[in-house]
Amino acid sequence: MPMSPPCQLCGSTDWADLPVPMPTHSVRSDGAIIPSPLAKVHCRTCGLGRARTPTVQPDLTAAYETTYDMYANRPRAEEFDASRYTAMAEAVDTLLGEVTPRRVLEIGCGNGSMLAALARRWPTAILAGVEPAGSAADEARRRGFDVIGGTAGGDSIARLGDDFDLVVSFNVIEHTAEPDAFVAAAVAHLA
Repeated sequence: MPMSPPCQLCGSTDWADLPVPMPTHSVRSDGAIIPSPLAKVHCRTCGLGRARTPTVQPDLTAAYETTYDMYANRPRAEEFDASRYTAMAEAVDTLLGEVTPRRVLEIGCGNGSMLAALARRWPTAILAGVEPAGSAADEARRRGFDVIGGTAGGDSIARLGDDFDLVVSFNVIEHTAEPDAFVAAAVAHLA
């Protein structure tokens, strides 16, 4: 099957179609039903999964800044998320070992649930976030976090600084049009 661009992890062009569960609609990660099929492909060389047709940045920006709401479309999401974020914070803490970060930035911080879980692990750390979905960013601010509306590479995030000890992002890179640029933008905020 002809496929472009090549795999962003390994450069292969050997893609396999993944089964389409519903031919007329699919569900986004925020629980919203959208009127297009879930068309995914799998790199046969390294295993990367991605959308058959990569989404272009203007479409991603529109979706995540205006219609995406991870917390509004899923019944009882907070109950599920509480244990999930606690476990993820524990995993990050375990990876760091004896290191306790002083300043932490979460890119794609949503409503601040992960920031809250990290705050419980590191009560003296200064935690900040960036989030393109306005309603989620507002909720994170209500929880007491310094959150900028926007994306990792956006101009507004510059006010948060480039002196973070740790930059984290969960379930975000797969939603970006240019993963390599996303990682470069995240690294730019490290001390």
